[in-house]
Amino acid sequence: MKKLTLKNLRILLILSFIVIFLLILSLILNNHNINIQSPSLKIEYSKKINCQEKEELIKEDNYKIYTYCIDNLYINKNNKLIEFKEYYQEHKDIIDKLIKKDKKPLYYKDGGSIKYIVDNISIIKCHTLTGNEDIYIGDKNLKYEDNFCQENNSKVDQYLSYTYLILYLTPSSDEDYLYLTLRKENDDVVETVRVSKSIYNEYEVNKYYEFTFLVNNETILNRAIDIFNSATLAKVTRLD
Repeated sequence: MKKLTLKNLRILLILSFIVIFLLILSLILNNHNINIQSPSLKIEYSKKINCQEKEELIKEDNYKIYTYCIDNLYINKNNKLIEFKEYYQEHKDIIDKLIKKDKKPLYYKDGGSIKYIVDNISIIKCHTLTGNEDIYIGDKNLKYEDNFCQENNSKVDQYLSYTYLILYLTPSSDEDYLYLTLRKENDDVVETVRVSKSIYNEYEVNKYYEFTFLVNNETILNRAIDIFNSATLAKVTRLD
């Protein structure tokens, strides 16, 4: 009986220590107001008077962020104001985090541009057929203006076509791909390239095909292997 009593006492002491520890931890968290959830993020601004022009705020390689008739754009993070431009440099995903709050966005018929209203402010994310991905930030009454989503900031902006004679077809270890040994029209150089079957899969030996690519306007491509590796194959057409 004595051993059993000691054992029970030990268990009681351990449980008491656990309860005391949890109480102390709870007091520390409350006193220091520690937020163990994701930080609260809001966007704040002041409105411009008599404004009719967009202003470039941030320029990236493939898109720009503009403000429209607003000043002093800030991110409010847990009641601490941080300039939007400064915060954006370290948190490129801030726009995506903010627009998740809008459950009923407005879709435009330009290819996929969308307007969101968050924290009493509007965010228009362009996604046009011409490749524009700009972002516009304004007050809740912001409208899709005629000069919005117009520039094509994409580096890939032209189509080029090349004609090749298919000499050999070789299966790839990846069943989704195929190796083509080909020769460019009016050229003696023979090269082998790897292509996706998803674009075209009806090649025949000793037939000419026109390959159309989306090509970076800053790149000059000559060899077939460079073209197929650096550009995006868009279409293949058999030439009879």
